[in-house]
Amino acid sequence: LFGENTAGEAMAMTTPVITTVREDGDSTSMSFVLPSKYGLETAPRPKTSDISLEEVPPVTVAAIEFPGFATKEEVVRQRETLLRGLQAKGWVRDESTALSVTVLQYNAPYTLPTVRRNEVLIKLDEGWIAPAAEGGDAVGAVV
Repeated sequence: LFGENTAGEAMAMTTPVITTVREDGDSTSMSFVLPSKYGLETAPRPKTSDISLEEVPPVTVAAIEFPGFATKEEVVRQRETLLRGLQAKGWVRDESTALSVTVLQYNAPYTLPTVRRNEVLIKLDEGWIAPAAEGGDAVGAVV
Protein backbone atom coordinates (compact mmCIF):
# COMPACT_ATOMS: atom_id res chain seq x y z
CA LEU A 1 0.00 0.00 0.00
CA PHE A 2 2.83 2.39 0.83
CA GLY A 3 5.13 1.61 -2.07
CA GLU A 4 7.00 -1.25 -0.39
CA ASN A 5 6.98 -3.25 -3.62
CA THR A 6 9.31 -3.89 -6.54
CA ALA A 7 7.77 -1.04 -8.54
CA GLY A 8 7.98 1.41 -5.61
CA GLU A 9 4.34 2.19 -6.33
CA ALA A 10 1.97 3.34 -3.59
CA MET A 11 -1.56 2.00 -3.97
CA ALA A 12 -4.85 3.43 -2.78
CA MET A 13 -6.47 1.66 0.14
CA THR A 14 -9.41 -0.47 -0.96
CA THR A 15 -12.21 -2.12 0.95
CA PRO A 16 -13.01 -4.44 2.46
CA VAL A 17 -10.11 -5.43 4.67
CA ILE A 18 -10.49 -9.20 4.94
CA THR A 19 -9.47 -11.11 8.06
CA THR A 20 -9.66 -14.85 8.61
CA VAL A 21 -10.41 -15.85 12.20
CA ARG A 22 -10.17 -18.93 14.38
CA GLU A 23 -13.03 -20.37 16.43
CA ASP A 24 -12.08 -18.13 19.39
CA GLY A 25 -12.29 -14.97 17.25
CA ASP A 26 -8.53 -14.34 17.04
CA SER A 27 -7.37 -13.32 13.58
CA THR A 28 -4.96 -15.53 11.65
CA SER A 29 -4.38 -13.49 8.50
CA MET A 30 -5.29 -10.19 6.90
CA SER A 31 -5.89 -9.54 3.20
CA PHE A 32 -6.40 -6.47 1.08
CA VAL A 33 -8.16 -6.19 -2.26
CA LEU A 34 -5.96 -4.70 -4.97
CA PRO A 35 -7.35 -1.88 -7.11
CA SER A 36 -9.16 -3.19 -10.20
CA LYS A 37 -6.44 -1.95 -12.57
CA TYR A 38 -4.20 -4.80 -11.34
CA GLY A 39 -4.35 -8.48 -12.14
CA LEU A 40 -2.32 -11.21 -10.49
CA GLU A 41 0.34 -10.94 -13.21
CA THR A 42 0.44 -7.12 -13.37
CA ALA A 43 0.40 -6.23 -9.66
CA PRO A 44 3.67 -4.91 -8.20
CA ARG A 45 5.44 -7.65 -6.25
CA PRO A 46 5.96 -7.19 -2.49
CA LYS A 47 9.55 -6.77 -1.31
CA THR A 48 9.00 -9.02 1.71
CA SER A 49 8.17 -12.71 1.87
CA ASP A 50 5.65 -11.95 4.66
CA ILE A 51 3.26 -10.67 1.98
CA SER A 52 1.98 -12.75 -0.92
CA LEU A 53 -0.30 -12.15 -3.87
CA GLU A 54 -3.02 -14.63 -4.67
CA GLU A 55 -6.13 -14.82 -6.74
CA VAL A 56 -9.07 -15.96 -4.66
CA PRO A 57 -11.61 -18.14 -6.46
CA PRO A 58 -15.34 -17.53 -5.97
CA VAL A 59 -16.92 -19.35 -3.03
CA THR A 60 -20.41 -19.66 -1.59
CA VAL A 61 -20.85 -18.00 1.79
CA ALA A 62 -23.49 -17.09 4.33
CA ALA A 63 -23.09 -13.55 5.66
CA ILE A 64 -24.33 -11.34 8.46
CA GLU A 65 -23.77 -7.58 8.52
CA PHE A 66 -23.26 -5.62 11.73
CA PRO A 67 -22.29 -2.08 12.81
CA GLY A 68 -19.67 -1.07 15.34
CA PHE A 69 -16.19 -2.44 15.81
CA ALA A 70 -15.25 -5.98 14.81
CA THR A 71 -13.82 -6.95 18.19
CA LYS A 72 -12.95 -10.55 18.95
CA GLU A 73 -16.06 -10.86 21.14
CA GLU A 74 -18.35 -9.26 18.56
CA VAL A 75 -17.04 -11.51 15.79
CA VAL A 76 -17.76 -14.60 17.92
CA ARG A 77 -21.24 -13.26 18.78
CA GLN A 78 -22.07 -12.57 15.12
CA ARG A 79 -20.68 -15.96 14.03
CA GLU A 80 -22.93 -17.72 16.53
CA THR A 81 -25.95 -15.70 15.34
CA LEU A 82 -25.17 -16.66 11.76
CA LEU A 83 -24.74 -20.34 12.66
CA ARG A 84 -28.12 -20.34 14.46
CA GLY A 85 -29.71 -18.70 11.41
CA LEU A 86 -28.26 -21.33 9.08
CA GLN A 87 -29.56 -24.11 11.34
CA ALA A 88 -33.00 -22.48 11.45
CA LYS A 89 -33.04 -22.50 7.62
CA GLY A 90 -32.20 -26.21 7.55
CA TRP A 91 -28.46 -26.13 6.86
CA VAL A 92 -26.52 -28.91 8.57
CA ARG A 93 -22.81 -28.73 9.39
CA ASP A 94 -20.50 -31.72 9.63
CA GLU A 95 -18.90 -30.91 12.99
CA SER A 96 -15.78 -32.91 12.09
CA THR A 97 -14.81 -30.34 9.43
CA ALA A 98 -13.17 -27.00 10.13
CA LEU A 99 -15.39 -23.93 10.17
CA SER A 100 -14.13 -21.28 7.75
CA VAL A 101 -14.93 -17.79 9.12
CA THR A 102 -13.93 -14.48 7.54
CA VAL A 103 -14.49 -10.90 8.70
CA LEU A 104 -14.90 -8.03 6.23
CA GLN A 105 -14.40 -4.45 7.46
CA TYR A 106 -15.37 -1.61 5.15
CA ASN A 107 -14.57 1.59 7.05
CA ALA A 108 -11.57 3.65 8.08
CA PRO A 109 -10.58 3.21 11.76
CA TYR A 110 -11.84 6.70 12.67
CA THR A 111 -15.40 6.06 11.38
CA LEU A 112 -18.05 6.40 14.10
CA PRO A 113 -19.18 2.97 15.37
CA THR A 114 -22.86 3.56 14.59
CA VAL A 115 -22.13 3.97 10.86
CA ARG A 116 -19.43 1.31 10.50
CA ARG A 117 -20.14 -1.68 8.24
CA ASN A 118 -18.72 -5.12 8.94
CA GLU A 119 -19.65 -8.62 7.88
CA VAL A 120 -18.95 -12.10 9.18
CA LEU A 121 -18.87 -14.74 6.46
CA ILE A 122 -19.07 -18.51 6.84
CA LYS A 123 -17.90 -20.51 3.86
CA LEU A 124 -20.55 -23.04 2.83
CA ASP A 125 -18.14 -25.72 1.65
CA GLU A 126 -18.19 -29.53 1.63
CA GLY A 127 -18.67 -29.47 5.40
CA TRP A 128 -22.23 -28.19 4.93
CA ILE A 129 -25.39 -29.91 3.73
CA ALA A 130 -27.92 -27.58 2.12
CA PRO A 131 -31.59 -27.92 3.02
CA ALA A 132 -33.61 -29.93 0.54
CA ALA A 133 -36.24 -28.06 -1.44
CA GLU A 134 -39.52 -29.61 -2.39
CA GLY A 135 -38.76 -32.03 -5.18
CA GLY A 136 -35.39 -32.90 -3.64
CA ASP A 137 -33.31 -30.02 -5.01
CA ALA A 138 -30.92 -28.16 -2.71
CA VAL A 139 -31.61 -24.48 -2.14
CA GLY A 140 -29.61 -21.58 -0.77
CA ALA A 141 -30.53 -19.74 2.38
CA VAL A 142 -30.69 -16.07 3.19
CA VAL A 143 -30.09 -15.44 6.86
